[in-house]
Amino acid sequence: MDTQLAVGFVAIGFSLFYFLERFIYCYHGHPGNLEAMGQQPKAPKTFVYLNLIGDGIHNFFDGVIVATTFLLDPSVGIITTLSIILHELPQEMGDYAVLVYGGLKERSALLLNLVVALTTVLGGMLTFQFIGAVMTARVYLLAVAGGGFIYLSASELIPELRDERNTVRSMMQFSVFALGLVVIWYLGIVVKEV
Repeated sequence: MDTQLAVGFVAIGFSLFYFLERFIYCYHGHPGNLEAMGQQPKAPKTFVYLNLIGDGIHNFFDGVIVATTFLLDPSVGIITTLSIILHELPQEMGDYAVLVYGGLKERSALLLNLVVALTTVLGGMLTFQFIGAVMTARVYLLAVAGGGFIYLSASELIPELRDERNTVRSMMQFSVFALGLVVIWYLGIVVKEV
């Protein structure tokens, strides 16, 4: 996929998640108004729903990748599976924390996180059934999912972090952010060398 096309599909994902948030916000109350009146909102924050949708898309494509690599070479499939497990463990813990922070009860957050994680199995099963069509669409749908995650972080998570007033917590959050940038930069160098 060329760069212009990729950017276009990322923009589609960003726009889609914007539309979803507006739809969810309009039909599930207005928690901001309750907060302004000093009451606790009863419904979870909208980014909870966006996180679940984005994570479901992400996990679905993890399943596509695992199934594809097993079809290419079982030993590569095993390595890919282990890599995805190592990548998913901290991500799912983070997703759980985001869901609880967004207003879900702990048990509900755990259950929904599990259900969304099962989309990995769905992605793998569909790949085994429709390998050609899935491989063609995978690149475009991954770009749409990327746009969704960019929207989620830009519109919901970063503003939440910006409102933090505790200096120690703010420094910890910035340190984790900086560490993430270093890891992304390092992995970019490693990929170029390979």
